[in-house]
Amino acid sequence: MNPYAAWLRRHWLMTLAWVFFILPTLLFLLASLALLLYTWWPREYGAIARPVIAQDTRRVTVIAHGLRDRLEHWAAPLRSDLEAAGYQGSVLALDWRPFSHSTLRCSVDGLRIGRELGRHLAARTDVEFVHAVGHSCGSFVVLGICRGVREARPSLTVQTTYLDPVSIYGGLFWRWGVRRFGECADFSEAYIDTEDTIPGSGEPLPNAYTVDVTAARIASGSDVLPHVWPTAYYRRLVAAGLQPDLEADKTLTAQRPRGGFTAVDTAPGG
Repeated sequence: MNPYAAWLRRHWLMTLAWVFFILPTLLFLLASLALLLYTWWPREYGAIARPVIAQDTRRVTVIAHGLRDRLEHWAAPLRSDLEAAGYQGSVLALDWRPFSHSTLRCSVDGLRIGRELGRHLAARTDVEFVHAVGHSCGSFVVLGICRGVREARPSLTVQTTYLDPVSIYGGLFWRWGVRRFGECADFSEAYIDTEDTIPGSGEPLPNAYTVDVTAARIASGSDVLPHVWPTAYYRRLVAAGLQPDLEADKTLTAQRPRGGFTAVDTAPGG
């Protein structure tokens, strides 16, 4: 008899265990480890997290696009809207590609980029007001900016705006963002469409004042997708000069408290 065949007959239980249990388990653990390393491995973000800001800038607005998005879709147009409305300050439409391309990594990289950027802004003694606006996975950039500012200069005023924010962090923690978005800002707001099916994007944020703009989309007859509609709605607010601005209106925190909620059935401009 073939010695190998004889060995298999004597150790068939061990062989079955290796083939059906031990080997698959080892492969699963190795694959999981590789995935975790890919998701959480530190990276260098360079100029993305340390953009050039004009001297003597008292007020800065940062606009962060979402997963696999491009500036020209809404971030750059929003910058133009703000400038056309007479915005006083620097408006940065943050192009954080290629770090926004991965579904697993965009939240991790977004939070890290935002934190570095927040510290970078806080180091500028001329900056007195920071407003961060983010859509989808860009919401992690917004939260990171707020955290970075608070770590470096807690007295700096921060306003954060979340547009249909995605909640999943690191591909593992599905409600991470819902619990944390808005937590560190002086004033925070969220605009959501409840018909969006992306986890966390269509529900109120306990640490922000949430505006449900679903009915406004339906009434407008817009063919914009639910996940994208809050960016279009916010642009309309800016064009109409109706976007909340904590620097211009100190009563916002009382009028629109954390955990507050309202639903609107019309959009500015129809």
